[in-house]
Amino acid sequence: YLEGYVFEDGEQLLGYGMVAKSFSTEFGKPCIWIEDIYIEPQFRGMGIGSKFLDFVWERYRQRVVRIRLEAEPENARAMAVYRKAGFEVLGYTQLVREL
Repeated sequence: YLEGYVFEDGEQLLGYGMVAKSFSTEFGKPCIWIEDIYIEPQFRGMGIGSKFLDFVWERYRQRVVRIRLEAEPENARAMAVYRKAGFEVLGYTQLVREL
């Protein structure tokens, strides 16, 4: 249900990404969540996150109805990357109850 990806350049770790598989009862079809995208600070702005988003799109676009992710609105850099990749802000309010 979870796939992990490591971004590396030879022996150097650049970051990682995680994708969780789910089912959308709203659409009655599978969907995925991009759970994490982390790029080491010194490698940000090099297009690694964008390449990962492109990879996810190509890998899943024929198999799922929706690709979702969460971001902090104040993270302007990440928001710009996600919008450039075609993501839109949903009109949902997410609620949580911690255990």
